[in-house]
Amino acid sequence: EGWRWWWESLLLLSLAMSRTTPFLLTLLLLLTLYVLQPSAASLVIDANRAVQFTTTATPPATTTATTTSVEQRGSFAAVLNLVATTASSAAGEGSLSNLVVLVKAEEITGGRFLVELVETQGAGALLILLPADSESLSPSLWQEVQQQYFMSNTTAPIYFAPVSDELLSLYNELSSAGATSGDSYRLNVSRPQPKKIMSASSFTLQGELEGSSRDDPVVAIVSHYDSLSAAPGLASSDSLSGIVAMIELAKEFSSLYASERLTRGAPKLLFVLTGSGHHNYAGTQQWLDSVEQSVLDELLVALCIDDLTFSGEEGELYLHSARSERSPIALQLFNAFRSAAKLLSVPFSVVHKKVTMSSDLIPWQHERFARRRLFGATISSKKEPVSALFERPSSLIGPLSSVQVTSLSANIHFVAEALARFIYDIENLEAEVIPQSPHTEQLTQSLVDSIYPHPRMAPYNDITPSTNPTPTPTPSGSSSSSGEGSVGGKTTANVGKAQTSVAAEFVEGLAHTFRTYLSEVSVARRPFDTTERVFFDRHNVQVTAFRGKTVLFDVLQLIFIGAYLVGLYMFLAGPANALASIPFFGK
Repeated sequence: EGWRWWWESLLLLSLAMSRTTPFLLTLLLLLTLYVLQPSAASLVIDANRAVQFTTTATPPATTTATTTSVEQRGSFAAVLNLVATTASSAAGEGSLSNLVVLVKAEEITGGRFLVELVETQGAGALLILLPADSESLSPSLWQEVQQQYFMSNTTAPIYFAPVSDELLSLYNELSSAGATSGDSYRLNVSRPQPKKIMSASSFTLQGELEGSSRDDPVVAIVSHYDSLSAAPGLASSDSLSGIVAMIELAKEFSSLYASERLTRGAPKLLFVLTGSGHHNYAGTQQWLDSVEQSVLDELLVALCIDDLTFSGEEGELYLHSARSERSPIALQLFNAFRSAAKLLSVPFSVVHKKVTMSSDLIPWQHERFARRRLFGATISSKKEPVSALFERPSSLIGPLSSVQVTSLSANIHFVAEALARFIYDIENLEAEVIPQSPHTEQLTQSLVDSIYPHPRMAPYNDITPSTNPTPTPTPSGSSSSSGEGSVGGKTTANVGKAQTSVAAEFVEGLAHTFRTYLSEVSVARRPFDTTERVFFDRHNVQVTAFRGKTVLFDVLQLIFIGAYLVGLYMFLAGPANALASIPFFGK
C-alpha cells in the first residue's frame, strides 16, 4: 500500500508542474502501476502434490488388438498462481476456474467429492487441509476418495497440506470474507513441471535365525514395507502392521532360538521385507527370482503378514491360502493357528481360494509363492482381496488410533503364538508358548510412532541416505549387538558401502534394528519396474500465499483515484485548459 500511494503522489506532482502532460498517458501509467504493484508473501505452506502417473494397458490375449494404450492418471499440473477461496464460500459460485479452493478434510462427504469439485464446478486447483487429529474421520471414506482419485485424470493442480495455526487462520479469514470482498490471497507454486521417474529402486531386507535341524527346512516370514497414498510425500499408516510385526516376531524368536539345546526350533527362520507391495508384489517376485534355489527347495511355508489392525474394538483375522488341508504341512499350520485362536480367544478362520494363474492381478502376497508351487499363506484382518490394482490405499489421515494399536499388539502376539506352535509342533498345548509381556503394547506403540512419520511409497523412497541412518528404536529389554554386523557374537553379512550409499535411509534404519536380533542381515537394491506405471516427481512443494485486495476492490479504488486526479487536475489547470490538453477535446 505504501508503494501505491508513493507513486500516486509522484503523479500528482507531475500533473501540477506540467500542464502539458498527456491525460491518457497519465491514466495508462497509473493503471500499469496498479497491475505491477509489489506484494509481500504472508504465508509459506509446506504441501504435498497429489500423485501423478501413467499406466500402460496391454490388450487381452483374446482380442486382435496389438498396440498398448497409455492412460494418464491423477493431477497432471503443478504450477499454481490463483486467488484462494474455500469450499464453503464457493458453494454458491458459478465457475471456479480462476480460483484455488481450500477444502478441509472434514468437509469431504463422498468418494467423488474432490473429483466432482474439479470436473463439475471447474475448480482451478485444490488445497486439501489435513487435520492433526484424525480419529473423527472415516478411514473407509478416505480410501474411497483415494480410489476415485487414482481413476481420475485432471489438469487442475491438487495439493495436500497438514493444517497449522497460520493455515487455519487463513482458511477462516477466507471463509468469512468470501472471494469478492475484503483482502484476497493468491497462492503460488512456481516449481518446474514434474518429470518422469525413469530410474528408481525398491529394496529387500533379509535376515535369518539359524535352526537346529541338519535338513535345513525353512520357514519364511514375509511382508512389505511400502505404502500407497494419493499424497506420496505424506506419512501413511499403510503397511505399518507388517513392519511392526516383523520386528516383534524377530525379537520373540531370537530369544527362543538363543538356546541351541533347549528352545531352538528345527527350521531356519527367514525374515523377508520387500518393496513394491502395492505394485503386484513385484518386490516379492524379484526376491523369488534372486534367492538361492536351495532355500526354495527347503521352504516349508511362507507366512505373509498383511494388515493386522481392526477398525473398531472387535474384528476377525483370516488366514488366506490356496492349499487345502489335504497337505500335511498346510494342515499343521492351520491347526496351529486354530489352537492359538482358541487359547487366546481370537476370532479366526481359514479362507481357501485357488490362484487364478491367467490373471495379471496378485491380490495376496502368498500368491507369488503359490505360482511357483510353494506353500504360502497370508494372515490379514481383511476377508476379501482387492479386485483391481491400486485399490488398496490406506487411510491418508493420521497415524493408527489407540484402538488400532491395541488390536495390532494383540494380533501380533497371536501370530507369534500360532507360529511357535507350528514350529515346535505342539498345537494341543493348553498354555502359551510365548507369554505376552505387560509392556508389549507399549513396544508396539513405540514402533508405530517411530515408523509412521516415514513416507514409504514406491518409487518415491529411492533417496540417498545420510551418513548415520536413523535406526528404528530398539525395543526395551533387548541387548544391542556389540557392533554393526554382529548379533549375539555371530558375524553377520554386512551391507557394503557401495550398497548402503544408495539404500533408502528408512530401510537402512530397519536393517540396523534387524541386526539386533537376526544374523546374515542384508539389504538388496533392486530396480523399480516402470513397464506398467511411470510416476512423476516433485511431490514436496512450498505454496506461497500473497496477501492483497480483491480485484473488485482494486477496480473501485482505481475509479475513485482516477476521478480524484481528474478533478484535481481540472482545479489546478482550469476547466478550459484541462479539456484543451486532452486531444479529443482540444481539436
